[in-house]
Amino acid sequence: MNSVPSFAAESSAQSIADLVKELKSSDNAERREASYRLSQMGPSAKEAVPALIESLEDQDTQVWFNSITAIARIGPDAEAAIPALKAQLIDSNRGRRSQQGGYRTAFALGSIGPAALPTVEEFLQHKDSPVRSGAAKAAGWMGPAAESVSDLLVVNLNDSDLEVREISAEALAKIGPGSLPKFEKTLSHPEARARAAAALGLELLGDSAKPSAQKLAGALETEQDDTAKARFIHALSRLNYPPDDFLPLLLARFVSTDEIVRQEVINALILMEPAESTSVPAMTALLNSENAAVSAQAIEVITAIGPPAGPAVPALIGRRTAADENQQAKIDAALVQIGGPAVSELIVIINANPSDAAHWSAECLRKIGLDAVPSLITSLESNDPKEQRIAIDALILIRQDAEPAVPLLINIIKNNPAQLSGPALEALAAVGAPAETVLPLAQSALTGSSPELRLSGARALASLGKDSSPALANLIRALNDQDSAVRIQSARAISAMKPAPDSAVRPLIDVIKNSDGELQVEIIQALGRMGETGAPAIPVLVELLSTANAELQAVIAESLGMMGSAASTALQEIEKGFASDQPATRIASLAAFVSIENDSARKVDVLTRTLDDPDLAVRLVAIEKIGDLGRAGEPAAEKLYELTGRAEEREAAMEVLAGMRIRSVPLLVRALQNTDPYVRQYAAERLGELRADARAALPDLKKLQDDDNDLVKRTVRNAVREIERDNK
Repeated sequence: MNSVPSFAAESSAQSIADLVKELKSSDNAERREASYRLSQMGPSAKEAVPALIESLEDQDTQVWFNSITAIARIGPDAEAAIPALKAQLIDSNRGRRSQQGGYRTAFALGSIGPAALPTVEEFLQHKDSPVRSGAAKAAGWMGPAAESVSDLLVVNLNDSDLEVREISAEALAKIGPGSLPKFEKTLSHPEARARAAAALGLELLGDSAKPSAQKLAGALETEQDDTAKARFIHALSRLNYPPDDFLPLLLARFVSTDEIVRQEVINALILMEPAESTSVPAMTALLNSENAAVSAQAIEVITAIGPPAGPAVPALIGRRTAADENQQAKIDAALVQIGGPAVSELIVIINANPSDAAHWSAECLRKIGLDAVPSLITSLESNDPKEQRIAIDALILIRQDAEPAVPLLINIIKNNPAQLSGPALEALAAVGAPAETVLPLAQSALTGSSPELRLSGARALASLGKDSSPALANLIRALNDQDSAVRIQSARAISAMKPAPDSAVRPLIDVIKNSDGELQVEIIQALGRMGETGAPAIPVLVELLSTANAELQAVIAESLGMMGSAASTALQEIEKGFASDQPATRIASLAAFVSIENDSARKVDVLTRTLDDPDLAVRLVAIEKIGDLGRAGEPAAEKLYELTGRAEEREAAMEVLAGMRIRSVPLLVRALQNTDPYVRQYAAERLGELRADARAALPDLKKLQDDDNDLVKRTVRNAVREIERDNK
């Protein structure tokens, strides 16, 4: 029985002997492999310690790393390596293997344990801070066994080097709860840096330091140094100091002039639990502070707390009324982060502004999105119609997939009063219910007796898009509904079908002839969205264009433009819009003209003349449309270049010119003289790309070789080089 372990020991010894031999090889790969295998053997490799000590001088970093790792894993049996490790730690301070060397050496000393304590004691008093830091690390890895050097570690809590202070605090914490009195005593040290290090040590002790938290809080009350204050606050927060006692300390330092202290206060308030009864009430009370910095910081804390800050929602909304634009944006962000708990209050505001889809409250609800759905589903399950209506309206606005809400909405549609069934139908379509579920319910609603129900049916069908085509006949009939809102929504539903149904065009045309105002505008836009399918309406639209006011002219021109070349017969009337006194009409007419006209030369001519329009918005549209023409727009290049002299159009004009890749050398030479360095750089770059074709520009380019702008200078020199190379 004893022969097996004896054989294994003999085999292991032979293996170590072989590895030691390989460790002295002249071959790097062989030494690396041997040192790696020894590093994996742990204490069983103790016979290799002498060879490993020699390998600490190996010039190959990987061999050194594996060797010092092997010594660390051998542990106490590697005591013989201590002198070499002492030298290694000092060498690491002098640049050899730098921080990695110091860290690994300290780990090895710490792993050897108590036998290394004399070295640790000596090095904790060394003149070089990296050596002191390494000694503190070694002590930390020894843990309670390093108790004998704890007084030196306490001294180093006041070290001039931050790293030494922090690692000493960490080492004392690892030594254990016996360090607690030492940390407490250091809280009253005359030097702030020592007091801060003591607070760090208490924090690292964790639960063991909770009995000292009250002393730490007392030290915070009298502390004058900002760095120490910040460290005290951080430690108290991690020690879960009781909120009733901690909150007053934090509020007293809520608007510190020191950014680090202020941030630690904020972080502590965010982490304090339960937030609903601690930080949230405190921050809510500060929202209306006359000090703008206080209210801004309170919003920041509430935002970071998120959903638990729900009780602050009414106060946030109240504060928003008097806030400036910047703070309003921050309040909106806070409401979004709070999420579900803010939904009901937001819906109240949305319902008070039903015609404003872009209202801030609606935007907040959209951003909350799916996070609001669980609470909305709970409200749908309520028997309170008011609560159900809030949830329904929110689902319509959010328009997110909410499959769990589908059965509840269907139940409301079928069993609840009309005032809920219509909105529930819209919500059903909005949350992505299958078309086969929504379609029959929507068709039924569209033929209902209530205008509100018919409107909801039309809206639901519009949400279905092409899937609403089976309802086309009902939608066409609804174009003549007694209620104008139903007529408008039915037109939208028809135009949302893709492809647009031919059979709907004539009914839409008939409605144009017999309507005005919003309905007429909606029908015109619907015909435009149909594209070429809406072409039969062109004669009616052209006739209407000749008598319409400027606002309606813009709508008609836009719709005709959507029909493309099919609307060529409308060009003459559309061009009259160029002379409108309304910029919006001129823009719509110009865009329509470009979409319909097939002759590029005519397009360029009109667009070039439009570059002289008195309105900036019109000029910018003309520039954009020229850019869309690509190389075909080059005849406008001369005029575009003139615009580079005007700050408002320069960027847009340059972007188009760059896209054209123009070849006019005279124009590019002129651009070299532009006051804007970006224009000069572009001109030089383009001339360089033209190479031999731009040789006439060489004299002008060479004048710019010493341009004040470095980018221009480099581009010019590259261009000269390219042109001259191509001319050889």
